Amino acid sequence: NVGGSAAAYALGTFKPDLQGFLSATVKEGNVFYDIGANVGFFSLLAARLVGPQGKVISFEPLPANLLTLRENVQRNRFCNAQILPLALGAANDEQMFQVSERPTWGKLKGVGSATPDKYLRDIKVIVRRLDDLFSEGAIQPPDFVKIDVEGAEVAVVEGAKETLLRYGP
Repeated sequence: NVGGSAAAYALGTFKPDLQGFLSATVKEGNVFYDIGANVGFFSLLAARLVGPQGKVISFEPLPANLLTLRENVQRNRFCNAQILPLALGAANDEQMFQVSERPTWGKLKGVGSATPDKYLRDIKVIVRRLDDLFSEGAIQPPDFVKIDVEGAEVAVVEGAKETLLRYGP
């Protein structure tokens, strides 16, 4: 279920070079972080690649995307996926998220100057530092990290610096 996202998700034609790279490098038993999971295209691909001994941890703050992501994980019977309903950033707080008609166009308010195309409204979302989630034992160390958070990538990396340096995913 693409949930209003890219039709290329359903066709399997979304970012074929990246899919090929992941297929060639992600191994069974790996831990894969999907930061900005949307409806789960890369989470599902990674869940298949890491197999039942591996783990996919998907981070997604937008409620509509979360519903579709959970449905897609269940539909594919992946028991190796953990879904965390939050955004990642440089600090632990609540922030405003600008929701768009298109699920892939929303973003944290204050990231970049423009509102997203087809803007609808703002909602509050929980933002956490990845380093804190890891130190609290909420997540395992990563082997691979995919980040697609509409311009907030630097903040995600700032909040994940210790984990990234320690494990070198």
